[in-house]
Amino acid sequence: MHSTKYKCGEKYRGKRVLLVGSGNSSMEIALDLSLHGAKTSIVVRSPLHILSRGMMHMGLVMLNYGIPFAAVESFMVLLKQATGDIYILNEDGIPKPKYPNHWKGENGLYCAGLSRRGFYGAAMDAQNIANDIKLSL
Repeated sequence: MHSTKYKCGEKYRGKRVLLVGSGNSSMEIALDLSLHGAKTSIVVRSPLHILSRGMMHMGLVMLNYGIPFAAVESFMVLLKQATGDIYILNEDGIPKPKYPNHWKGENGLYCAGLSRRGFYGAAMDAQNIANDIKLSL
């Protein structure tokens, strides 16, 4: 069915639903379906990044301060990857694991330079990550 025919997710409760596309309508329908208990999947033609409202706000603030779009976009993608399914960062973009092991996530995911310890802290994180990778080889 086309999105113009969609009314409410209630009748899809417990059913598997596949949405095609990642436009505004598709994302709103996906949210409604999931809130009504449907098992929702989305298929898209090209890779995309779905960002939280908080991450979008952070990107807009960065743009407002004159940071070039390409740099903001790259940072948002990096941040999204770091906060992916394993959630190594909290909502504020700070590592969830506590110091001194804040740099190490699960499944080979690492986080360097976001511990609020400046360049010295970023260098320490990078060294810890390099040592951990070396040990795993």
